[in-house]
Amino acid sequence: MSSNQEKIRVNYKDALIEDERFFRDKASLMESFYTKKYIDEYISSEKTVIEIGCGTGHYGLYFAEKCNSYLGIDITPENIAMFNDKISNSGLKNIRAQVGDATKLEGISDKSYDLVLILGPMYHLPPEERNLVIQESKRFFV
Repeated sequence: MSSNQEKIRVNYKDALIEDERFFRDKASLMESFYTKKYIDEYISSEKTVIEIGCGTGHYGLYFAEKCNSYLGIDITPENIAMFNDKISNSGLKNIRAQVGDATKLEGISDKSYDLVLILGPMYHLPPEERNLVIQESKRFFV
């Protein structure tokens, strides 16, 4: 379990702030643009994608339109609730979101995804826990 799980949950309990962060300023817009641009080349209609630390689904909704299936995982229930509302309103059938701890993901089968995105945990967790997330994510690759 993440050692700073409560700190992350408190920081992100206002899902609306997280949801709006990509539109706050030019730097945030650039982050979103370039993240999508560089990941796009790895996404295609036959790929299965899991994003660990998906927040409120900013990238998830974008990539779900381009892949076979997408699963978003986030430690913050408020983020997942907002993401699930967006999924319901999107009409997309190939996308799911659920609460989970990036350092120990339960209920996700080994070798079940073509692409694993781990953006948020890389800057929210201490180095030793980042390594746990990387090790955990390696088991998902097909």
